[in-house]
Amino acid sequence: MHDETGKLHYAGSVGSGLDSRMLTKLLAMLTELEVPVCPFEKPPPRLAARWVKPKRVAEISFAEWTKEGRIRHPVFHALRADKAAGNVTRERPVDVEQPRPRPARTVKVSNAERVIDPSTGMTKGDLVGFYEAIAPHLLPHLRGRPVALVRGPTGIDGELFFQKHAETIKIPGTNVLDASLWAGHPPLLEIASQTAIVAAAQLNVIEFHTWNATKSAIDKPDRVIFDLDPGDGVPWRHMLDAAMLTKTMLDELGLVSFLKTSGGKRPACRCAHCAGTAVDHGEEVLARCRSSYRPDHSAALRF
Repeated sequence: MHDETGKLHYAGSVGSGLDSRMLTKLLAMLTELEVPVCPFEKPPPRLAARWVKPKRVAEISFAEWTKEGRIRHPVFHALRADKAAGNVTRERPVDVEQPRPRPARTVKVSNAERVIDPSTGMTKGDLVGFYEAIAPHLLPHLRGRPVALVRGPTGIDGELFFQKHAETIKIPGTNVLDASLWAGHPPLLEIASQTAIVAAAQLNVIEFHTWNATKSAIDKPDRVIFDLDPGDGVPWRHMLDAAMLTKTMLDELGLVSFLKTSGGKRPACRCAHCAGTAVDHGEEVLARCRSSYRPDHSAALRF
């Protein structure tokens, strides 16, 4: 990593994300760039290494910077030919003013100016406009799955309740599913269109919670969620560690995962596997979780 004066500084090493093919490619590439002298302004301590000219660039994701200027939990993604090595510097966060969601265009919002989140001043109109804007991206995660809706008629600080069935209030654009999917209960709901998402928000729906199985295979979940819920006093950096450890474990098992952040009273991290049959690796996942348990990083793990 270069500083403002162009000097090169050591930021850490990466192993995750590299397969044998890429390692072979890197070895051949870097051998051609080998030099006898360390190129860093300050040589890394206790590091046995072969030095190369800083000519190649790789894309690396990581959790955070440490106070020593190292990257935590790095993962290799790809080589970059579109960026010069000398232009790689440490990016600094910049505070920007968050724009308010644009007003909804496809539905008339009742009580649009009513504040539903006193801590931010967000109104019901803001919420409906937000869901209208993200509906194309949200719909693929809702369509085809039974859904439970969290409704808050008086805002997030008021009484919240779940709606799983259509008997309380009908939302335009929702599908009522076959009652046999959940025997002994009223029919479940499905959000099957962008119109339904916006209509639900207009009817004070704040959150959408889908089942981890589709309506066509209700008894065969295709997704598993690892809900890492921090206990009292657990610092956020430990939650980052737990999330990265969970993802690394899933990567080693060959399971495709992604991170979701949510949480009402406090943050939570989720890794969801969305390819194939999620339960195929259940016993191995549980065994890995038990072996990786760290009491000093305690968080409730729910499946």
